[in-house]
Amino acid sequence: MFVFEPNDSNIKSNYIFKNWSDTSALTINGSINPSQHFIDSLQISIGKEFKCNRQEIFQGTCTPVLFQFEEINLNSSNGCR
Repeated sequence: MFVFEPNDSNIKSNYIFKNWSDTSALTINGSINPSQHFIDSLQISIGKEFKCNRQEIFQGTCTPVLFQFEEINLNSSNGCR
């Protein structure tokens, strides 16, 4: 699990999907739980911070809120070992 915290907490008032939680499960390749190897290789641990952007999609049928990490490739095959 991770919690997205914007640099400016006032930006939350501009969210389109205000009721969509900023707490989410970290998954890779669309919906797979990352392996321990993936977690260890990126030194992911409780309290560690990574740069992340919240994206809101208001057209189409995709999940309306996505989180994109700048330092973590969530479409990596390395997480499936």
